[in-house]
Amino acid sequence: LGYVEKLADEMTDELKEEVASARRLAGMSHRSVTVALTAKGIAFGTVRIEADGQHVDYSGLQGVDGDLVVKPFGWKGHTSTIRRFVDDALRTHLGIQTDAAVARNCQDPDPEVMGSGPDCKDPDGDGVTSEFTEGQLTALAVYVALTQVPVRVEPVDPVALQRATAGEALFSGLGCTLCHVQQLPLENPVHVEAPDVAAGPPLVFDLTAEGREPRLHRRPDGRLTVELLSDLKRHDMGPGLADPRPALSAPQVPREVWLTPPLWGVGATAPYLHDGRAPSLRDAILAHGGEATPAQANFARLTPDEQEKVVDFLRTLGRDPARRGSEG
Repeated sequence: LGYVEKLADEMTDELKEEVASARRLAGMSHRSVTVALTAKGIAFGTVRIEADGQHVDYSGLQGVDGDLVVKPFGWKGHTSTIRRFVDDALRTHLGIQTDAAVARNCQDPDPEVMGSGPDCKDPDGDGVTSEFTEGQLTALAVYVALTQVPVRVEPVDPVALQRATAGEALFSGLGCTLCHVQQLPLENPVHVEAPDVAAGPPLVFDLTAEGREPRLHRRPDGRLTVELLSDLKRHDMGPGLADPRPALSAPQVPREVWLTPPLWGVGATAPYLHDGRAPSLRDAILAHGGEATPAQANFARLTPDEQEKVVDFLRTLGRDPARRGSEG
């Protein structure tokens, strides 16, 4: 997942620089400026900068918050770093409060999330302080950043391979890749894992050089691409996929809005969708609505055999079977 965080970082930098450039232009020209925001070829709507170069209208933004930070983690796309993602997961799923989260809570109490214990260092009131140290959080975040990259597991049988290849062409032709963008370029694969509260330098490492294979490697032309099959952008998926209530972790995100989930590895991750309601890939595709309605309708019009070819392609997006389970 380190590559995903790096992609989001670079996209955030692009969006912020585009707004900063528009601010400078508006300030020098004393005229309002409307700019279409794009990052790695992905459109994120527009912003309007007033003639003073200071006031910005973000109402035209699409798929990203007003802070322009691309947040690639969580179904709602509400977390920007692996560190915060695992921090939240420890609290939500295991009831463990990290030293970093406790320190933030002491500065800015959040009783709804952290608890209302009288001691800010033990907000959940379980009598245990320092439940997960900064060093442990760093170790876990680095482990997650260096997990093996999902790979194509292509069929050995020539007929099966031909079907998967045909399914990939159909997948693109249906319009699925408008959101599930197949590849995104990555400029800098160096990951920086900085501590939250402890003193000391960050841990810095090259994602293409550290960790177990399979990992990404530069092409002969020097380019590095991530076959993520996502635009790392939020989309309205319609009322059929809406949560029954706002997400506690992302109350600002409408119930029907979701991050485009990366499809790398999807062939080995059933069941599907945010709540696991879809037992099969076909069911997951047919459940799409909202902005994905045209692609869903195109898929529904395919013959059963053509639909199965699309599924055959998606099943090739898996994990290296020779190394599966070797990270534990």
